[in-house]
Amino acid sequence: MKTDTKNNEKVQALLQEKAGRIYIGVDFHKLTCTLCITDFFGLEKDTVTVDTDKLVAFLESYKGSEIAIETTGGSNHMVSVLVANGHNATLVNTNKTKAIGLGGQKNDDKDAEVLSDLLRTEYLPKVHLKSLLSREVKTILVQREMLVQTRVSLMCHVRGILREFGITIEAGPKNFYKFAPKAVSDISNEVIKKSLEENVEEIQKLKSREVAIEKSLRVFCETNHPEFFKKVERLETVPGIGSTTAMLMVAVMDDVERFDDAQKWGSYLGLTPREFSSGEMKKMGSITRSGCEMLRRYLIHGARAVMKTVQFKKEKTMIDNWALNKKKKIGMNKATVALAHKLARVGFAILRDDEDFKSVQFKKSA
Repeated sequence: MKTDTKNNEKVQALLQEKAGRIYIGVDFHKLTCTLCITDFFGLEKDTVTVDTDKLVAFLESYKGSEIAIETTGGSNHMVSVLVANGHNATLVNTNKTKAIGLGGQKNDDKDAEVLSDLLRTEYLPKVHLKSLLSREVKTILVQREMLVQTRVSLMCHVRGILREFGITIEAGPKNFYKFAPKAVSDISNEVIKKSLEENVEEIQKLKSREVAIEKSLRVFCETNHPEFFKKVERLETVPGIGSTTAMLMVAVMDDVERFDDAQKWGSYLGLTPREFSSGEMKKMGSITRSGCEMLRRYLIHGARAVMKTVQFKKEKTMIDNWALNKKKKIGMNKATVALAHKLARVGFAILRDDEDFKSVQFKKSA
């Protein structure tokens, strides 16, 4: 009886503590934000819309309240500002909250209400608030990616036009840079030739800008963030992980301790298979493709490069032998994705244990 009394007293004390708290769900947008402000029991709810640039000032009168904001463009920065101002602000997983509706209705008021209810009932699917350095590095690499996609699109355009005149350039950027200028100069129509020459010139400029961004980012990390750069150098020792992939991996992971193990990290990147299981039936599908698409694609590109060259290596690492065995069992394409997953897990082990590839490659935990 005494134990029950103590437990009841603890519950009552906890309820009294939480009863005075305010919970705020914020449906965050570029121009305006809709807020649902409620008490712990959800009995009193107030919905208000404020301009996004006035959100911080509006919340000054709600210091000590619990605030939830869905992840979207600018939400990381907003949460960082709110936390710096003394608020208890949290980022929310949009993919999980969007499936929770109210009576089949979806609008800004309902979205904000769902967030406030999840917050007060402690059922909130939280998201890691990334550090400023992590966001800076990823932003720079996204800018580089935009240049890459533009360049590749222009190269395909030029190749397509040349084929219309019976000129075919073999696949690969090296062949394009070597043969495209001469092929364009052979076009008799001056208007088409001039346009293609400008395209080739633009492609070369884009390539130069890509290289410049890569060098600038590397110097920035090495000079201002030596610990970050040390992690990048360790990852670069792994076959299939280059400088760009290494920097993006460290930026996306941000804090290795937020993942329980390498499997969770691979799942976070969407490199684990979907599962359709019920009762005695277990069925695995294609990979989930969740998480950072750019990092997942870079890892798959790196894995494909390893798969194409591994058979010619005289001295093979543990990963090389593992990749060859996978290729024999499940084929080239599936083995490539499996190897990408393996590279991600090895990278996790390197960052977790602060060791080089030679030490980590023999650990089962990777």
